[in-house]
Amino acid sequence: MYISALKILISRIIFSIILLISLTFIFISTIGLFIEIFTINESSSHLGFGVAIGMLVFFIPISIFAIRNILKTGLAKKFNAVFENYSDGEVSVDILTRIFNMPANKVIKQFNMLLKNGYLVKCTLDYSGEMKIILNNGARTIQERFSIVQCPVCGASNNVKVGFIQKCKYCGSEIRNETISGDTQ
Repeated sequence: MYISALKILISRIIFSIILLISLTFIFISTIGLFIEIFTINESSSHLGFGVAIGMLVFFIPISIFAIRNILKTGLAKKFNAVFENYSDGEVSVDILTRIFNMPANKVIKQFNMLLKNGYLVKCTLDYSGEMKIILNNGARTIQERFSIVQCPVCGASNNVKVGFIQKCKYCGSEIRNETISGDTQ
């Protein structure tokens, strides 16, 4: 899993509450605004009109902010779903552009924003060569990311990412590395 499920859950709850409160005030303000507009009492000071407009100006941006943050959590879940399907530990930015139907610079910007906000975890953007997302399964060092695994078909030794499936570089068979960090198979 490449998302912080707890952070996403807490964010969704908080921003849903903010959205609910702000939409309630928008509704109340809109009703007050209509009452002020359609009241033909000339002696009224129209103070309610200003209050209603002020509340709308205040709560509409808050609603937009809450909606955007709820959408960010959904985007993080979409990135995670894509990452879960790539067992070799790397996802090319080109693939993500096709999946999300966004230009590469926007995919990178969205990925970095989700990473910075703590919604995405255990992954980094690799700028060397072809731009790609490296899925590291929480490993902190190179030694924790790879281990030597013997191919079950041809017996050759292969350097395989921990927690991932790769193809044997000699015979092409699938090799699973389910080693726990620091162990060897």
